[in-house]
Amino acid sequence: MLKLETSTEFVCVSLDGPYADLTGYPVYMAIVPDPSDEPDTSLYQPAAWLNGEVAYKPAGLAEGLYFVYVRITAGTEDVRLPSGRLRVGDPRK
Repeated sequence: MLKLETSTEFVCVSLDGPYADLTGYPVYMAIVPDPSDEPDTSLYQPAAWLNGEVAYKPAGLAEGLYFVYVRITAGTEDVRLPSGRLRVGDPRK
C-alpha cells in the first residue's frame, strides 16, 4: 500500500516463472483504476529493473484501488502480465 498520493516511493513487482534472466530487456508498467480492462499500449510507462524486480515511481495517484500490469519486450515477444492490486491511501475513509 502506498501511503498517500504525494508519496514518491517505487512500486515493485517480482516476476516468477521458468524464464531466463529478463533484466536485460526493456520493461514497462501500467497502473490503472481497478476494476479496469487490460490497459492500452499507450498507458505503459518505462520502468526499471531494481534488484531483479520491475520498479516504477508513479506520480499523482489519488486515493483508491488500482491494478498493476507489467510489460516486457524481448525480441519479437511482447509479454504483458497482470501483477495485482495496489491500494493508495487508507481504504477505511
